[in-house]
Amino acid sequence: MSHTNELIAALEAKARELGLSPSTIGERVGQGGRFYARLKSGARIWPETAEKVRKKLDDLSAGERLLP
Repeated sequence: MSHTNELIAALEAKARELGLSPSTIGERVGQGGRFYARLKSGARIWPETAEKVRKKLDDLSAGERLLP
């Protein structure tokens, strides 16, 4: 599985866990509401950005409120 596909899967899993849409999760982690759609369409993501998103996804798990 590619890094992009792993990130898409993580966004989708977090969305299911929190009862939100993947685009809302993208917005909550500070990447905007179109982040998920751009990933799904094959857009490139820098490793540094992917790492920030993963960190913020973990923070969402810990119950922190993240706003864009």
